[in-house]
Amino acid sequence: PDGALALTASADRTIKMFDVAKVRTYGDAKDALHEELPPSFRPVVRTYFDQSDDVHTLAFHPYLPVFASGTRDGRVSMFAYDNAHHRRPARVIVDSHAVNSVAFHASGDYLLVGTDDAVPRLYDLHTLECFTVSGR
Repeated sequence: PDGALALTASADRTIKMFDVAKVRTYGDAKDALHEELPPSFRPVVRTYFDQSDDVHTLAFHPYLPVFASGTRDGRVSMFAYDNAHHRRPARVIVDSHAVNSVAFHASGDYLLVGTDDAVPRLYDLHTLECFTVSGR
């Protein structure tokens, strides 16, 4: 949320978290030295596993150390990144359609999920209740 971290989604079912400041430093140092740098210089902070399919979308929570991912098989996973040992989802929502986008509401209380279905879903993150609006 403060711009210090970035996430990438991948077809290999992993999510990588990067330290943004190290990304540029790593590239510049590697170019200058023309050799591999020690692991402490590498910009990847951690890799998250346990995705059931290709990861299509990612979003940071507006103020908690949490991010959400969405996969082709309809899973929305929420990961806590305040502990380096937690690399598996803390919470999973399973939808009946492929998940194409996830976005946290500014309050942090809701997650909007876009799927292959025409009806968007709004999840209350406290109860996991799903709200939809039809009227195509």
